[in-house]
Parts: sequence; structure tokens; C-alpha cells
Amino acid sequence: MTVSPAKPVAALLPLLAGMILALGLGLAIALGLAELAAWTGSPAQPTTLASALLGTIAVLIATIASVAVLAAPSSRTKLRLGVCVMLASSARMLITLAAGLGFYFIMSPEPRAFFAALLAAGTLTLAFETAWAVTALKRSQFAANHPATSPHGVHAA
Repeated sequence: MTVSPAKPVAALLPLLAGMILALGLGLAIALGLAELAAWTGSPAQPTTLASALLGTIAVLIATIASVAVLAAPSSRTKLRLGVCVMLASSARMLITLAAGLGFYFIMSPEPRAFFAALLAAGTLTLAFETAWAVTALKRSQFAANHPATSPHGVHAA
């Protein structure tokens, strides 16, 4: 049985779950580092928690844009998934940079907690997004080579 090459090979729900987990872990890492190193800003700066939240929000804004690129089923086909993931990742990193710098210069958060959260959440979202794409492409390749034993829900192109 041959499935149309226009059929998506990757579900979006695991990516969304991974991104939410990455954002939470990034925030937790930044707050843990802030607690261990006793980072405190000046009285004029937002608290460490607010600064870390601001860094995570910058990555959240970019993550929403990244997932929007991958939301269309046509961007998750076997032929387009790799290119669309690179496009989404690039867009997420550039938007994270723009939002992060904007927040930093406008709101003047405590820099160590802010950038720790921004970098930790950004790195983890990249890792989860890459793992999601590699897994989807491997599964679709397995389904193409072994159509009778392919996992349920995986469609070969």
C-alpha cells in the first residue's frame, strides 16, 4: 500500500509537549543556578524570578512562531520536514534573539538569571525539536523499507 507523499509523517503533539517541557526545564535550570550562586540584582531591577520568567517568555514567543511554521501538514511531509525544521529552528533562534534583546534593553532584568533562562530554554527547545524531527524521519524511513511491520500511524512516502 503506497501512501501519498503529501501525507504528514510527524505528529505535532509530541513536538508541543517537548517544547513546553523544554521551556519549563529552562526556567528551572535558571532559577536553580540563581539560587546556587545567590544572584541578586540591584533594587531597581526586577527580581531573579521575574528576570528568569522574562527570558523564558522571549523563548516562548519564538517557540510559538516556530511551531506555527510546522503546523501546516504540508510542512511535515517526508520530503519537506527536514527543510521546514531548519526554517523553523532558524526563525525561532532569530526571534529569540530579537525578543530577548528587546526585553533586556527595555525592561533591564537581572542579567545573569535572564540570560541563563534564555539560553537554557533556547538550547533545550532546539534539542527537543531536533530529536522530534530525527525520530519522525527515521520512522518514515523504516516504514518505507518495512511496510508490513511499520508502526501504526506511520506513513511511508
